[in-house]
Formats: sequence, structure tokens, C-alpha cells
Amino acid sequence: MLDTLQSSALVRALSGLFDDVSLLLRQEIQLAKTEIASAAAGHAKAAAFFAVSGVFGLITLLLLCQTIVFALIAAGLAAHWACLIVTGALALIALAAFLAGRSAMARSSLPHRTVNQISRDIAVVKETLS
Repeated sequence: MLDTLQSSALVRALSGLFDDVSLLLRQEIQLAKTEIASAAAGHAKAAAFFAVSGVFGLITLLLLCQTIVFALIAAGLAAHWACLIVTGALALIALAAFLAGRSAMARSSLPHRTVNQISRDIAVVKETLS
């Protein structure tokens, strides 16, 4: 009779543990989904800002480049050298903008809180089982 009670208590305890672990995993998955959705919204917002700034920046740069080329020509520089100087400056600006965009995108790629929480949960389950 004592063996039956002990095995029944063990079965209930293991069942409760598995239910708790299952609930915990569902909650962690929901947290990860929420965090990823939030990051995706941030990426969409960043992409919209990149697009708007790209359109207006292109128009502005074209007009500014035309002005600078004409000013260099008026200052006595040959037309091909004036165009080459302006092109080199634009290449440097484009590189800086690309690096800034890549840096902004890399900052929000992983759900760090969820990963840390799952690691702690695994440690607690291991400690409970040992």
C-alpha cells in the first residue's frame, strides 16, 4: 500500500512538473513572438525612414552636385575634373550612410530578453531535477 501511495505521489509530482514546464515553454514562446514582432515593427519603421530619406536625399544631392560642378567649372577647373571631385565626395557620403544603416539594423536583431529568460528557466529545471 505504501509503494502504491509513493508511486502515485511520484506520478502526480512528475505530471505537475511536466505541466509547469509545458506552461513555461508556452509563455516563453509567446514572449519570443511578442519580442520578434516588436523588432519587426522597428525594422519596418527604419525601412520607411530609409526610403523617405533616400528619395529626398537623391533630389537634394543631384541639385547640390550640379551646383558644385558649375561652381568648380566657373572657378577655372576643367569639367571632367569637377565631375570627378564631386563623384568622389558622393561616394564617401554613400559609404557613411550605408555603414550607419547597417549598424542600426544590427542593434535590434535578437530577442535578448527571451534568450536570457530561457537560459535561466533551463537552469532552474536542471536544479529542480537534481
